Amino acid sequence: YVAGTLKSAQITVGTAQVRATTDASAPSATRNKLMIKPSAANSGKIFLIPTGGTVSTGMEIIGPDRLEFAFDPTDYYLISDVAAQTVEIVEVE
Repeated sequence: YVAGTLKSAQITVGTAQVRATTDASAPSATRNKLMIKPSAANSGKIFLIPTGGTVSTGMEIIGPDRLEFAFDPTDYYLISDVAAQTVEIVEVE
């Protein structure tokens, strides 16, 4: 159980990196939980990357599997090998 304020959003991920946050801003230093869940309906691949990374430097996340991070304010980024893929982001602060 993680206490805090829940924020949720579906974001669009394409061939340019986007922040893995609900509002495209830097994550809060008090973020208690982050969940990243690509849609199973996506036609492309989603990758978790470091800042400035590419699909070749990332770790693939296959929907509907998800990644979860607890008590981690790290600034994560996502990228896809094709345009207009959907990813659900949930943050608890």
